[in-house]
Amino acid sequence: MRARFALAALACSAGLTIAMPASAATFTSAQYAQAVAGAQKMQELNLVVFGNAASTSEIEGKAFVGGNLSLGGNVGAGADANHQGYKVNADVATLTVGGTASGGIHVKNGIGVPTVTANVGVNSSDTYFDGTTGTLNAGGTISGLNNTGTGNANVAGLKTSIDNQTSTLMSNMSTLSQILASYTANTTFNASDQNNLNFSTASSASLLVASIDGSKLASGTLFLPTLAAGQILVVNVSGNGLTMGANPGGAGNADNQNVIWNFTGTGTMTFNNWNGSILATGATVKNNSQLNGTVVASVFDGHGEVHLGTFSGSLQTLVPAAFSVSAVPETATWMMMILGFGAVGAALRGQRRRAGQLPTR
Repeated sequence: MRARFALAALACSAGLTIAMPASAATFTSAQYAQAVAGAQKMQELNLVVFGNAASTSEIEGKAFVGGNLSLGGNVGAGADANHQGYKVNADVATLTVGGTASGGIHVKNGIGVPTVTANVGVNSSDTYFDGTTGTLNAGGTISGLNNTGTGNANVAGLKTSIDNQTSTLMSNMSTLSQILASYTANTTFNASDQNNLNFSTASSASLLVASIDGSKLASGTLFLPTLAAGQILVVNVSGNGLTMGANPGGAGNADNQNVIWNFTGTGTMTFNNWNGSILATGATVKNNSQLNGTVVASVFDGHGEVHLGTFSGSLQTLVPAAFSVSAVPETATWMMMILGFGAVGAALRGQRRRAGQLPTR
C-alpha cells in the first residue's frame, strides 16, 4: 500500500479529513509530478507532436515537433478576436523541430514574445521570419532564411537536446493521460439524441470527469457544458481509429481552455471543427477543419488551423494528488522513519531513567 494511504490513516486518527481524487488506480508521487509537468506544457504550447508533423495551415501559438515538420503556413501567428491566449514562458521557443523543417514555414510574432526563436535539430529549408526579427538555430544546414532572421547553422548538441526534450514530453504527457484515464466519472455523456449530444452532472466538484465510447462522436451536434469559474472538464474517450464528425453547438469556444479530451486509443483520430484541448499521446491526429485548443499527438496530419487558447485550467485541480502527496515519502522511506522514531523513543526513555536515578554516596 502506498504511503499516501498511510498518511490518510494518520490524518483520520487526528480528526482531519483528506479528500483524494476518485481513481481506479494509484500512482507514485514522481508520476503525479510528471503529469503536472505535462499539463504545464499543454498551457505553454499550442501543438505538441512526438513524431512527424505535416500541415497546410496556420498554428496560432507555439509548436514543438519531435520529428520532421513540413508546414505551409504560419506558426506563432497569434489569436484573432474570437480566440484565447496561452501561458507565457520566455524559455520556450516559438518553434522547435527535432528533425528537418521545410515547406515554407512563416515564423511570426503575433503572440508577443520578447525574442522570436526557432530551433531545428537537423536542416532548415525555407523557414523565415515574417513581420519580425528572429533567430534560427539549426543542428545542420540553413537555406532560404530571409534578411530579418539571424541564422546559426551546425549548432553542436542541438539535435540531442531536442531529442531529450521530446523524450521528456512524451513520458510526462503519457503519464498525464494515464492518470486522467484512471479518474472515476462524475459526469454523464448523453448520446440518445444525435442533434443534442451533451453532458450532465449533479456534481459541484471543480474537476468534472466523463468517460465515453468515441464511436458516439461520429456525427451529430455536440454541446459542451457551461463550466463554473475554476471548473475543468476531462473527457476520457475510448476507441481506436475514431472519426469525430460531431459539430460543435451552443456558445462555441467559451470554455475551450478548461476542457481536455483524453483519447486513450491508437490509430488515426480524425476531427472536423473541434473545441477543447486534444490529448492523444498514442495516436495520429488528423484535422479537416479548425482545432480550438492545445493538440498533443504522436503524429500530426493537418488540413486545418490549430487555434489558441491553450489549456489554462488549474494544475492543482487537474492533478490534485500531486499537491497532496508531493511531500509524502514512499514506502521504503516510511520504514526508515518508523525505525528512526523508534530509536529516538528508546534514547529518550533511557535519558528519563538515568535522570530519575539518585546519586549514590
